Amino acid sequence: MVDDLFLPLDFSAIVGYPHDLPEKAIDKLPIFRGNNVVSARSHVRAFGTLLSRWARQPHEDMKMKLFALSLEGDAFDWFCDLLDNSYKTLKDLHEGFLEKWGERKESRHFLAALSSIKRNENETVEEFNKRFNDLVASLHKDVCPPPTAILIHFIEAFSSEISYQLRDKRPTDLKDAQKKVVTIDKI
Repeated sequence: MVDDLFLPLDFSAIVGYPHDLPEKAIDKLPIFRGNNVVSARSHVRAFGTLLSRWARQPHEDMKMKLFALSLEGDAFDWFCDLLDNSYKTLKDLHEGFLEKWGERKESRHFLAALSSIKRNENETVEEFNKRFNDLVASLHKDVCPPPTAILIHFIEAFSSEISYQLRDKRPTDLKDAQKKVVTIDKI
């Protein structure tokens, strides 16, 4: 039963519960897997941005359900393992989520993420540049690769066509590469 999925959420104080989820909302959810480059804070921010774009704000139970549906992989497993009625509000759910998935990753995880980062299919170059910069900024100075290695990771994060064009332009550093890839993407 679908409602079993939401057992960690306590809707008892929400007037008018239950409210149906609009199908279109589920299709547009940002996804957090718990083992990828997207930080927990970025996910909460993206989720909040999605909600703010709706003309009619959803009810609290809808927001909580949508947030639960935005979790996959390890993060979804964490949610499913929560005790029944663990969270009464979206704010409480966000706080529990950030406590579990917040900026407490070890340096080795960030370094591994740098090695495997790729531009997402529907991600603009500007969005990817910010995500890449955030990841590099999160690296501890003791494990941060030299600038040339960071530049190589950046170039390799793009599709082979864009990556080839970017290498052909011979960027001198990350900032130069980020400017050049914006130009390449607009062609």
